[in-house]
Amino acid sequence: EEPPVVAIVVTIYNKPSRFVPCVESILERTKYPASQIRLVLVDDGSDDFSQDKMRQLAAVAEQRNIETKIVRHPNAGYLISANRGVHRGYDMGADLVCLVNSDVLLTDGWLSAMVRCHVRTGAGLVNPLCNQQAAISVPLAGEKSWGFPRLPGRVGYIKAAELSRLIPPSYPDAVTSVGQRALLPIPD
Repeated sequence: EEPPVVAIVVTIYNKPSRFVPCVESILERTKYPASQIRLVLVDDGSDDFSQDKMRQLAAVAEQRNIETKIVRHPNAGYLISANRGVHRGYDMGADLVCLVNSDVLLTDGWLSAMVRCHVRTGAGLVNPLCNQQAAISVPLAGEKSWGFPRLPGRVGYIKAAELSRLIPPSYPDAVTSVGQRALLPIPD
């Protein structure tokens, strides 16, 4: 049986230094059948340079047999962009839509784990087990770590994130949704 079709939606407003690594991590680290992925890049009124980068990323995705759409509209903000991306994902035949913030770097198997949680539990919203205190909240090079102190013992965040992947997931009844990634089933 084929796994569900998942549309991965990334809302983008300029800052290719953020969204290019994000989309590259989607393309490199998603361990899920390409035929079951739809990639939706929502351009929230970005500049020409950012639009060119989106076209390049879409071309790479298409070369990997991932159906890809760029949705363009004048700057309207995250919520409108996310909603347009969700609708486009469902229009492309997705059973599930996964919203990914454009500054997130993904780890191997990220999507499979979220889909597996949804399939096993029937959850109406699946979010990764993370928040600002999680080891996977990794600041980009040269940025200040907001809201959490340095890890003790000179352990780097990348190492801590790698180690956290070894912990098997448990699906608690309630997890705070932090919005870095969210998996949504098609509404009835």
